[in-house]
Amino acid sequence: MLFFIPAITPMVANAVIWKLLFQLVGTEPNLLADGSTALLSVVAMSVWQGFGYNMIVFSAAINEMSPSVLEAASLDGATGLRRLVSVQLPLISPALFFATTMTVISSMQVFTQPYILTAGGPGNATETLVMTVYQAGFQSRELGLAAAGAWVLFAIILGVTAVQFLGQKRWVHYES
Repeated sequence: MLFFIPAITPMVANAVIWKLLFQLVGTEPNLLADGSTALLSVVAMSVWQGFGYNMIVFSAAINEMSPSVLEAASLDGATGLRRLVSVQLPLISPALFFATTMTVISSMQVFTQPYILTAGGPGNATETLVMTVYQAGFQSRELGLAAAGAWVLFAIILGVTAVQFLGQKRWVHYES
């Protein structure tokens, strides 16, 4: 439950807590004010937030593995690494595919973390496409530009997801 708490708490609350932590720690250089480390700080916060969700998905996949399959691989002489690569990864590949697809999609829709932590700065170091759409639509009132940006984001996500679905036929093993 401890790992899943960041996934169920509101993203704004997590971002505010991280911002306060960065201010309280007072690291030099300021991680959020330096263009080279601001994006890494936002990514670290995002990974921390999504870790619990992915952990639940992988835990469920690992719990569904039949112990008899792992035992049979051991009896056939498979070592730990061979068992991992040839037996366990193919068995959890549907969960791996799902978690990868969902994480890629959510990473393309990042808005709250950089907006709260850095407001897209310093400069444009942490500005995302969703932030650009937001600024065009709600701050500049350029609704056409915002709609175009949203369609571009949709097309990118659709393209990446299509590539993942086409590629999954080669590496995802579904049990019949």
